[in-house]
Amino acid sequence: EQAIALLKLLNLGEKSREEGRSMSADAFLEKVRARHASRRGETMALPRK
Repeated sequence: EQAIALLKLLNLGEKSREEGRSMSADAFLEKVRARHASRRGETMALPRK
Protein backbone atom coordinates (compact mmCIF):
# COMPACT_ATOMS: atom_id res chain seq x y z
CA GLU A 1 0.00 0.00 0.00
CA GLN A 2 2.82 2.42 0.85
CA ALA A 3 4.59 1.70 -2.42
CA ILE A 4 1.41 2.42 -4.37
CA ALA A 5 0.88 5.66 -2.44
CA LEU A 6 4.47 6.71 -3.15
CA LEU A 7 4.06 6.01 -6.87
CA LYS A 8 0.86 8.09 -6.92
CA LEU A 9 2.63 10.98 -5.18
CA LEU A 10 5.54 10.81 -7.60
CA ASN A 11 3.12 10.81 -10.53
CA LEU A 12 1.29 13.85 -9.12
CA GLY A 13 4.62 15.64 -8.68
CA GLU A 14 5.60 14.91 -12.25
CA LYS A 15 2.26 16.22 -13.56
CA SER A 16 2.63 19.37 -11.47
CA ARG A 17 6.10 20.04 -12.88
CA GLU A 18 4.83 19.51 -16.42
CA GLU A 19 2.08 22.07 -15.75
CA GLY A 20 4.57 24.52 -14.26
CA ARG A 21 3.15 24.20 -10.76
CA SER A 22 6.22 23.51 -8.71
CA MET A 23 8.01 25.08 -5.76
CA SER A 24 11.28 24.66 -3.95
CA ALA A 25 11.56 22.29 -1.00
CA ASP A 26 12.04 25.29 1.32
CA ALA A 27 8.87 26.95 0.02
CA PHE A 28 6.95 23.71 0.45
CA LEU A 29 8.14 23.21 4.03
CA GLU A 30 7.30 26.81 4.89
CA LYS A 31 3.79 26.33 3.53
CA VAL A 32 3.35 23.10 5.53
CA ARG A 33 4.60 24.76 8.73
CA ALA A 34 2.28 27.74 8.25
CA ARG A 35 -0.71 25.46 7.66
CA HIS A 36 0.15 23.38 10.72
CA ALA A 37 0.50 26.50 12.89
CA SER A 38 -2.79 27.94 11.63
CA ARG A 39 -4.60 24.71 12.43
CA ARG A 40 -3.28 24.91 15.98
CA GLY A 41 -4.28 28.56 16.17
CA GLU A 42 -0.73 29.81 16.49
CA THR A 43 1.17 32.50 14.71
CA MET A 44 4.37 31.50 13.08
CA ALA A 45 7.63 33.33 13.52
CA LEU A 46 9.56 33.98 10.35
CA PRO A 47 12.81 32.03 10.07
CA ARG A 48 16.00 33.97 10.69
CA LYS A 49 18.44 34.27 7.83
